Amino acid sequence: FSMFPDGSFEPFPHQLPEGAPLAVRAQREVRTGASPPEEWLLEIQRVYFGMIAKADALVARISEALRRTGRLEDSLVIFFSDHGDYAGQYGLVEKWDTHFADCLTRVAFGMVGDGIPRGHRVYALTEHVDVAPTILEWLGLPPLPNAHGKSLMPTIAGRERREAVFADGGHEAPMRARFNTPVEVGPEGAKHLDGKQETYRRHPDSMARAKMVRTETHKLVFRETGDHELYDLRSDPFELRNVYGHPENASVERHLMGLLLEWCLRTDPDEPYQASVGA
Repeated sequence: FSMFPDGSFEPFPHQLPEGAPLAVRAQREVRTGASPPEEWLLEIQRVYFGMIAKADALVARISEALRRTGRLEDSLVIFFSDHGDYAGQYGLVEKWDTHFADCLTRVAFGMVGDGIPRGHRVYALTEHVDVAPTILEWLGLPPLPNAHGKSLMPTIAGRERREAVFADGGHEAPMRARFNTPVEVGPEGAKHLDGKQETYRRHPDSMARAKMVRTETHKLVFRETGDHELYDLRSDPFELRNVYGHPENASVERHLMGLLLEWCLRTDPDEPYQASVGA
């Protein structure tokens, strides 16, 4: 809580983005309020940095234990996270399933193992679904059938660099409607809702199905309910100016939509499997 005093770091921007989607506006309304105190947001950022430092220290202890017991050389160690958090960005905390800001979707990823260059840093787009194929290739095992991810070993070796990565989240309309049906839970009555759940209850479309495509320069988010987003990450790395629909970006939007459509065609499953027809 005290590792990062005031003045020791650059504060994140705390304002709502221009053209902010409902997912962000609803959270500000319900979870943190229209004008969360600046000192509160700075404290959140201090604690977040302290938590990262603690995780670093604990990983160092694990690494030292592997080294001390002679197991580091025949182990594969992977460090990553399921997601990032708001640490005051946009005046928000925690996370949200249909907002794909880099502070939520861009996470640390490190690997130590035989054949992986020590101290080698790679600047490339990757996805969480790449982790399992990477482990299997490192172990010399065949890839998983029907897996969406790709091994990162060629990327680590500098032989491959993908153009875009993707993410999706949220719920279809029937699910959003079911969520707002009162649920009886014993003598206390209806299900208690607060925070994220209360945001969802008041603004169900804040959790509408959404898909994201990100390149090294741009990010497009497309939603079932509209409320789309486009950011030029070169000039707007904190994603504070939504330029979706601006005429000057029409060619970029078309290109990103093409990438997103190709990804959907490639990854949307034929489910469920029907054994009676073998397909």
